[in-house]
Amino acid sequence: MIKNHLNVTLRKTFIVLLVLGFTACILPLNLAAYAFTNGQSATTVIGQSSFTTNDFTPNATRENSPIGLAFDSSGNLWVADDGNNRVLEYTAPFSNGEAATTVIGQPNFTSFAKATTATGENGTSGLAFDSSGNLWVADFYNSRVLEYKKPFSNGEAASLVIGQPNFTTNTSALTATGLHFPSSLKFDSSGNLWVVDEYNDRVLEYTAPFSNGEAATTVIGQPNFTTNNCVTTATELCVPYDLAFDSSGNLWVTDQDNKRVIEYTTPLSTGEAATTVIGQPNFTTNTSALTATGFIGPYGIAFDSSGNLWVTDQPGNRALEFLKGTGFTNGEAATTVIGQPSFTTGTGALTATGLNNPYGIGFDPSGNLWIVDFLNDRVLGYSLAQATVPEFPIAAILLVIGFASVTMLSRIKFRA
Repeated sequence: MIKNHLNVTLRKTFIVLLVLGFTACILPLNLAAYAFTNGQSATTVIGQSSFTTNDFTPNATRENSPIGLAFDSSGNLWVADDGNNRVLEYTAPFSNGEAATTVIGQPNFTSFAKATTATGENGTSGLAFDSSGNLWVADFYNSRVLEYKKPFSNGEAASLVIGQPNFTTNTSALTATGLHFPSSLKFDSSGNLWVVDEYNDRVLEYTAPFSNGEAATTVIGQPNFTTNNCVTTATELCVPYDLAFDSSGNLWVTDQDNKRVIEYTTPLSTGEAATTVIGQPNFTTNTSALTATGFIGPYGIAFDSSGNLWVTDQPGNRALEFLKGTGFTNGEAATTVIGQPSFTTGTGALTATGLNNPYGIGFDPSGNLWIVDFLNDRVLGYSLAQATVPEFPIAAILLVIGFASVTMLSRIKFRA
């Protein structure tokens, strides 16, 4: 009885494998893959009416030297409009030249004055949302970080300040409670806030729950809270700009003047040494290079949903992708370049394929790439491009399966 059941099963398997194998010869099988391609064109422009204009008149449809970006939980785009000292919200779905729907830092869409108050800003830079959906802003020239509570309204007042004891002071300081021109900020998986303190050559961690003027608990890039050595080692930073966390919670920082991106492995501790370097062959060189393995000056940083690393090379007028693979390696080469036709060109351009001093970089919930194009006064969106996998390899694989099944099953004697 057992043998009869086995014989029936083998006959069915024989038929299925033959059908799979030989059908591959007559039915084309296509697999669609999505990826970004070298020098691809942007599909969306925000902050300008077209891909060839850069009017920076302050209004709801124009931007002036934007720097940072972030997406809220609804997929809406928020932009740090640095030259206008404000934050703008653009509601999804996005269209070319669309008008912003919310403004923070100014009372309306046509004002752009600098201010050191709870409702004003001076050099709006990095943006991030906490797990409750509240907006946090790096207010660069005021040497502070501000929190704005949702729901948001035009010109609303900040609810909390870090880096200063109150909303009307902007003194720079090299202490655990002070900041000197913060450029970027992110939250880790535990909800703690991390801030790039650019001119103090360090990254600071602030532990939740947050309070006005609270002290940082961890410093990266310096041995303590009162030094700001600008050198080229595995433990120190020299004018860092942006940061990001990978899916394992490791911290990555763009180290501008050292022309590199470095990784710090979790658990993070004060003064720890970096474990990986991109853009340089080791931790003691800082050579500038317009190549697939080098940077002129790395600024923005982000990870896509596959864990690949993206970096804007600001003076190189480009963005680079580094594949994660089985893990990043020191000095590895970029695999994709955006903003340039090749890895060895760096000309700025006001086109759909060009960039001019890109800063912030990020991904929307659909996986599309967004880059803040600073000197072109705009933000560009790049759609994932569809690439079709060649048909022949798929057919060949299934055909081999079919013939293998014939060979294997021809040696089996079926018994009624």
